[in-house]
Parts: sequence; C-alpha cells; structure tokens
Amino acid sequence: MQHSKTVSLEELVSEIDFFHSKICALEERSSGRILYSKGYGTFWGLDPVSGGSKDLASLLSHLYGKIRNYSAFAEPILLIYIHDPEYFDTLFSIDGTILRFFWKPLSVNDTSIRVYFFEVLGTKEETGVSFSHPYVGPLFYELPEPAFVFDPDSLRFLAVNDAAVFVYGYSRKEFFSMTLIDIRPEDDRVVLEAAVRSFVEAPGIRSAGIWRHWRKDRKLLYMKLTANRISFGDSYAVLALLRDVSEFVDTSYSLKQSLTEKQSIIESMSDRYFSLSRDWRFISVNRNSEIILGKPKEELIGRNLWGLFPGPNQGFFKDKYETALRTGKPVSFEYKSDRSGEILEFRIIPFGEGLSVFFQDVTEKKRREKEQEILKEILFRIPKAATVKDSFGILFEIVCTRTLWSFAQLWKFRDGELILEEGSPWYASPDLEAEFGKYRLDSFAVRFLPGEGMIGRSFDSDRILFFKDIRDEDEFKRKGAAKKAEISSWISIPFKTGHESYVLEFCTRTQIDSGHYYIQMFELIADQVESLFRNKENEDEKNQFFKSSGDMFQISRLDGTVIERNSAWETVFGYSADELKGMDLLDLVHPEDREKMLLGREGFKRERANVSGVLRYVAKNGDVKSILWKVTFSPEYDLIYATGKDITEIQRNQVQLENLTRELKRSNADLEDFAFIASHDLQEPLRKIMAFGDRLLKKTSALDPESTDYIQRMSASALRLSNLIEGLLSYSRIKSRSKPFQFCDLSKILRETIGDLEIYIKERNAKVFDAEIGFAWCDPVQIGMVFQNLIKNGIKFNKNEVPEVVVRSVPHPTEPNRIRITFFDNGIGFDKKHEEKIFTLFQRLHSREDYEGNGIGLAVCKKIVELHGGRIFAESVPGVNSVFYVDIPGSVTEI
Repeated sequence: MQHSKTVSLEELVSEIDFFHSKICALEERSSGRILYSKGYGTFWGLDPVSGGSKDLASLLSHLYGKIRNYSAFAEPILLIYIHDPEYFDTLFSIDGTILRFFWKPLSVNDTSIRVYFFEVLGTKEETGVSFSHPYVGPLFYELPEPAFVFDPDSLRFLAVNDAAVFVYGYSRKEFFSMTLIDIRPEDDRVVLEAAVRSFVEAPGIRSAGIWRHWRKDRKLLYMKLTANRISFGDSYAVLALLRDVSEFVDTSYSLKQSLTEKQSIIESMSDRYFSLSRDWRFISVNRNSEIILGKPKEELIGRNLWGLFPGPNQGFFKDKYETALRTGKPVSFEYKSDRSGEILEFRIIPFGEGLSVFFQDVTEKKRREKEQEILKEILFRIPKAATVKDSFGILFEIVCTRTLWSFAQLWKFRDGELILEEGSPWYASPDLEAEFGKYRLDSFAVRFLPGEGMIGRSFDSDRILFFKDIRDEDEFKRKGAAKKAEISSWISIPFKTGHESYVLEFCTRTQIDSGHYYIQMFELIADQVESLFRNKENEDEKNQFFKSSGDMFQISRLDGTVIERNSAWETVFGYSADELKGMDLLDLVHPEDREKMLLGREGFKRERANVSGVLRYVAKNGDVKSILWKVTFSPEYDLIYATGKDITEIQRNQVQLENLTRELKRSNADLEDFAFIASHDLQEPLRKIMAFGDRLLKKTSALDPESTDYIQRMSASALRLSNLIEGLLSYSRIKSRSKPFQFCDLSKILRETIGDLEIYIKERNAKVFDAEIGFAWCDPVQIGMVFQNLIKNGIKFNKNEVPEVVVRSVPHPTEPNRIRITFFDNGIGFDKKHEEKIFTLFQRLHSREDYEGNGIGLAVCKKIVELHGGRIFAESVPGVNSVFYVDIPGSVTEI
C-alpha cells in the first residue's frame, strides 16, 4: 500500500479492510501513538479508544492481570521493541487459550507505521477436548513440557497437551487432522518408521535423542524426545515427552557436548577428519580418514605426521599446513593421489592448540562437473550447426578433445550395411596419430555386415554399448586389430535422426575404470543430440511443407505487413510473388465480399480470437475463387498465421451433389407414387378378371372341359399377378412405412410370429424350435416380417416328412454391440453360387409347380435388415440344410 502524502491513523484504518475484524492495533512510530481495533477492544474487554494509548508500553499495561506471568511476557517484548526490529512474534496462553503475538511494518509514503496482531491459535472448547479423557488423565494436559500421544500404525495424534499447542503453534483441531510425518522435515522422515518401531517393541521409557520438528510458522525446532509405549483403549499408543533444546543447539551445540559426544560427531561425519597439535602430532582421527592414511587411529594418536608419512609429497602438504598455522586463516586446496587417482579436497582450519584437517573425495563431483561442462558446450554449439553431419562433427570434436576419449568414427546404417561416413572426422593427439592412423585406414577399407562395427562387436540399435577393456572380450571378431592399435575402452552410441541411422564410436587407449559414469554422460548426450536432430529435421520438414503445400500459408503482423507467403498464392491467384507484394489483398476480393472482409479484419484486430470463414476472390485470369480461411493470432510472437484452402471446385461439386440429391429424392417420390398408382390401377381390372372368372367357373356345366381349363388357368394367373403387385408395393414401401424404432424383446416378437404361423405349421407337419434371442432397437412389425419369411421358407422348401426350423441367437463374433440370429432348417438347400441371387427381387431357383412363391420374400428381408443397420446372408449344403444369418445391432441381455 503506497500513499502520495502523509496520512493519519484514522485515514489509514479506513483503507484496511481487515482492521476492525482482527485483534490488532496500529502504531505511528514517530509519535508512539496507538489506535486499536474493535476486535482488540472486544477480546480484551476494553472500550474502543481513539488514540488513548500513548505507546506500546501503555498498550501492554492494559493487559496486566489478564496474562499469567505478565512480566515474563511483556519485558522481552519491550526490550526487543527498543532495538526496533522489523518483525517479531511469540506465543503465550491465557486461561487455556493459545495466542500468537507478532508485529509487521506497514509501507506508507511519509509515515512509519507498525501493525500489532494477537492471533488465537486454539482453545480447549473449540476442539472438544476435556480433561476427563477416558485414556489420558488431566495431569497430561497440565504438564509444563510439550507432550502428545500418537498411534504407532497411522502416526495420527490422539492427544496433545497445552504446552505442545503453545510451543508448536497448531490448534488441537489442526493437530488431530495431522500425522507425525507432517511436523517432520522431509530429510528426517526416512528414519521415522524405524524409530516408531523401536518405541512399540516393548514397554519402557526410551530416549530417542534430538528430533527436528516444524513449528506452524515453519520455524525449525530441536526437540529432545523421550517415549514410552502405553495402553490406549484396546490397543497401544506411544506417549512422547519433548523438551525444546533449540536455543542450545542454535547457540553452539558443540561447546556443550561431552568429549564422548564430540567424538561421536567426528565419527559420524562423512568427511575424513584428523586434528594436529602445533608440533604436528595427531590429536584425533575419525575412521573414515584411516582409508587414506593407511593406519588405524590407535597407531596415529600422539605420533608425528611427518615422521609417519615421509615421501616426495611431504613438502607440498607441509607448506599448506604451515601457512594455515602461521596466518591463523583457513586454507583450502585439492590434491590428486598418484596411487588411487582420487581427487581429494582439503580444508585446514586453525584453532588454539593446532589444526583441524577436513578432506573428502571429490573425484565423482569433479567428473560430473566436467560432464556438465561438456554437455553445456554440446548443447550450445550443436543447435548452430547447419546440417546433421556438422552436428556430428561438433560432437566428435568436443567429446574427443575434452575427455579421455581420443578416437572417434561415424558409421551410417543404410540398406542393411554399416558404412563409414566419407570424410568422417576423427581426433587424436599428435603422439597418438601414428598409432591410430594405420587402424583408421584399415577401417575405411572395410564394409561391415549388419551387427558388426569397427572393432567387430555386434551393435545394438536401441542402447549404448560400453566396454572397459575390449581386449578381455572374447566376442570381438577383430580383437587382434584392436590390440595392435592399443585400443582399450570402447563405446558406441546409436542415433536415429529421422531419415538415417548413425552409430558413433569412441575409443581410448586409457582404460576407464568407472565406465558407467561415462555411459551416463553419453546417454545424456545421445538424448539431447537426438532431440536436437529431430527438432532440426522437423523444422526442415515444416519449411518444406510450408513451401510445397497446395494450401496458401501467410505469416503477417497486426499492421498488415506480410512476412512470408508460400508459392500456393501464385498458383491460386495467378499473380507472381513480386506482383502480390505490391497489392493489397482487399483488391483481389470479390466486390460483393469486400465489406465482409473489412468487418472481419477489424473484428480480428479488436478481439484477436481465432476465426474462420469463406471469401470470394477474383484471380488474374478473371476466375472467381472461393477461399476457406483459418486465421490465428500468436500473442507470444505478436504474429498472425493464416491458412487458405481453395474450395472453388469443392463448392461446385457440392452444388452438383445437392442438385443430384434433390433429383434423387424427387425420383424416389415419383417411383413410390407410381408404385402405389400402378398397384391400385392394376389391381382393379385384375379383381374384375378374377370375379368374372369365378362366375364362369360356376357355370362349368355349360362349358366343355377345355374351356373350363382355360378359365382356371386365367384365374390362377390373375391371382399370381395380384400377389406380385402386392409384394412389389410392400417392397417399395418398406422405408416409407417404417415406424420409429423402439426397444424390443426379439424373443417375444419371435413367439408371436410362430403363433401367427400355427395353422401353416400344422398343415405341413412342421416343427419350429425357438429360443431367447435378445433385445434390439427396431420396428417390431418389420422384424416380425423377417422372422415370418425365414421360417416359412425353411418349411416351404423342404422335402422331409417333418420339416424343422431352429432359431438361435449368439453374440456377434467380432462386433460386441451386435447379435447374430440364425435360422437353421433341414430343407433342400441351394448351390453356393446362388448365395447372392436368392436375395434379389423376383429371383427364383425352382419352378412354381414345385414350390409356391413369387421371389419377393427374401428381398424384403434383406431390405428390412439393412434398414436396421444390419446384414443378412446364408450358407447351405444342397439336399441337406440351410442356415440364414441375421446380424443386427442389439444385445443378448436386456442391459
């Protein structure tokens, strides 16, 4: 909050929303005048006063008699107040209520202001905890030191005393929503499980040492913890008594420890350590340093350093130690052991009686630093390479000149062969060039089969291969050549750049003992470089796509300046790139669409939201082009990206398609009307023919037998024609007469169909076996027609004394949302070549004299099933049986 002029406390209060709702007060630092809030007056039982308190001391005096141990609370605050720190906080309690008192400075232009807060952390009433706890007595809550009870399994707090609430700053409600883990720093949690397990192994008081805990304000507390397993209801719990030793730890922990504790600290250090007297005798030694010193500490204590360790390096160390002793200042340096190759970092700290020497192995640290330098240089330089090949060259140079790896080759994997890249760079120091040169020339002359490399070891295309000493590898096919070149360690790295695969080989004469560290470095390089290659090639592909795409692309600024266009603009509009540069796109827009484009431009500049739409343009040759635009704005780069697709031909085809669709709908309607009219007009004369034929047949006594036969044939033909017309009309109206689909029980429809055919079945001594066949969304009347036709066909085309039709249903073998209904009959069957023909309108395989029918039934079935989104087909063994399959959307069960 900043003000341009000096303000009074009253003016400032009006701008602080929280002031009167909090227990707080404002102090003007220059005058000491204090103004406290309504919340302050209500909590402490004071009337609101406008500046009645003259300073902090008078404000605190109002609290006399309300705070137990008032002087212990007020005196430290006033002492700190005199020193004028910017921030302060403390905890205290009154009548079981835990409060936090703190102050903060307030930034005001010309006036120094401070805000004092009293924050209620918790009361006994709000948590519902009473002193009559069934498992914890009232004495627990009155203990002067923090204590809590927790569940050893869940680590949840079961009881917390007043002192713990006071010290940790959490209310009981907050404690009961937490676990012991929540107050432990993350680094200390790994030992928590083992510590708790030791508490519950058996009853008994155990000292757990000093634990680090978080206070609510994230201040770190050092708590000395004593624990005991106690009975708690039907189970066990852990009672923890704690003592705050933070002050002792913070001031100087080491000065207050016993000699035993000091030695324990020395032994627990990860650093190697020893101390020397002024006459260079060992005073103390930790176990970690014995590895380097080569002697147990029992042989070192009291002995002279230089007498025990003579040698060529003595002068180097003695100079460093004497410098520290003479100047009284710490000395740091590094030393590489000739014997082990380790790099040791020394810190020599002088004290009154002599020197403390700390040293640690930093070999791995130095190696990692080196690796990071290499990686950083690679990642900095490779993105600047013009080609993938240049990128490999940079990689070779950096790795081979900055590490022990002094020889490199690049192999390209192409057409099943590993081929050494022409002009592949390699790097070696001058003294190694002669030794590697012959081997390198031999490698150029060799082409390897898949799986072989420079040295002959099989390559793995997915992972990095590393060998510490290839001379010990029996599987190397060209081990002799490797030995001749004195190559020791070897590594190969596979790269897939998107177009070709490469294998990088690095060799060195120096045997690398810690090869896995180098593998880790090379894996990082491989991941990073491969990613860079992929991004580079993706960028190349994007540029190629941008330039060669048939769609128009444009990048521009909000002011209309065009940054880049692709060649599709020239193809679509017929203008050259130079002509387009000098034109406003509005000049190309069709006159009727110019206002639409102007409105679109203004709206996009204002809203900057993605838009799409179609505009018409006039090309150079006068053709009108319809362009579908998609325009997006990039706030990151402040650029507009536009893509345009020429949809002129698509629109023309769409118009033709719409015209054809309308014509088809009209034609279908005409056909349906024709079918209805034709059937109606044809049925009328047919009925008269059949009626007069019936009358003539009643007068057969007046006719000769031949005439009677003619009349009977005429009537039968008329009846057959009538049935054909009815069938044709039904077929044409399957779609128009279908009703909205409903969820149906297909088994019920099947049973009703069999009931309708009861007389037909009995007359032919047939049997129909039904089953539960499932559920589907369908037109029940039309599905009933399918069932009826298939059952009647199975009975009709049958020579057995007892025709049989078996109806079953199974889940569809490949489509889970469909069912397959099968109609199996023991009829005459049909030849496989007629599998499609039988579903064609008016197609018959047998004469009318052998089997009745008009060849429409199966065609009707096919059209109905397809209308329901299904499929019907058949299989047969001639003279044995037939099976008709109906696949429709549905399920075997109702759900």
